[in-house]
Amino acid sequence: MTQVEVLSAGRDRVGGYKVDVTRGTRVGRVSSEWFSRPADERYLSLSDLYGSVRGRTERSRTRTDDDRNEFLRKRGFSKTETAKIIERVLSEEGRKPESVFDFVQGITAVARGKTHQDARLDLEARAKKLLERAA
Repeated sequence: MTQVEVLSAGRDRVGGYKVDVTRGTRVGRVSSEWFSRPADERYLSLSDLYGSVRGRTERSRTRTDDDRNEFLRKRGFSKTETAKIIERVLSEEGRKPESVFDFVQGITAVARGKTHQDARLDLEARAKKLLERAA
């Protein structure tokens, strides 16, 4: 049978958990294991994680019409396609597109209006590619 010691998980005043580095073995590996983790798993307090995610969200949103046009034009959409996509999101959602998901929704909405199946599949494939880049 293995003996297990339960430690209290006390928090310091900043909100993170206290870590006693003098306990245990292989303490030297901790830093390399810590930095090989995904970025979201490095946060010890939820307020730090929330602040980081909130900041990334704000930076990823488009703010102006020029940003919206540039976002789609850089990804190979023509001026007319760009205008149709933005207009479709505006008509369906009641607001202009702000995130990748809004743009993908607009692209698939425009694709639904295409009469030729090849043109529809082409637009939907481009929307899929855009969505995969975001994931």
